[in-house]
Amino acid sequence: MPHPPVANAHATDALDNAHGATTAELGEPEAFAEGESLAIGGAGTALPAGAPAWAVQMNLNLNKRLDKLNKQLDNIDNKIVNIDNHLTNVQAKQTNAVAKELDDPILAVTVHGVPLPPAFPTTYGQVLALNPAQSLVFLNYYNLPANPQATRNIRLRKFLGIKPV
Repeated sequence: MPHPPVANAHATDALDNAHGATTAELGEPEAFAEGESLAIGGAGTALPAGAPAWAVQMNLNLNKRLDKLNKQLDNIDNKIVNIDNHLTNVQAKQTNAVAKELDDPILAVTVHGVPLPPAFPTTYGQVLALNPAQSLVFLNYYNLPANPQATRNIRLRKFLGIKPV
């Protein structure tokens, strides 16, 4: 049965031709890999008892690199989620910008990971009908200034992309 591939072509050749070879013929790294099937274990697996120091160090280095790579991938995933959220919000603001009739839909602009407050207005008429106290709930959600009270609804509409009345 052929051995699984390993990163080093020389090691792969040595493993393929190792049956019946001695440690002296193979060299210590190839002999250990042949005897303990290191190529199968892969990263994150424990090495067998008595593994040579070079193999232990190699395994530690590989695991450190994989941890770093996983963190980088997590960062990329987070950036993609943020971009997706931003695009969704841009689309919502574009939809809101064309609202003119009282029953035209209004889409919420969301803050990633934070649930939208209850009773978000879903139509242009509902946004226009918000009183200052109701507007304050949404201004706080969006981390927008609450004062002066008289302009709360205007600030909220502007943030949502709704054109001035």
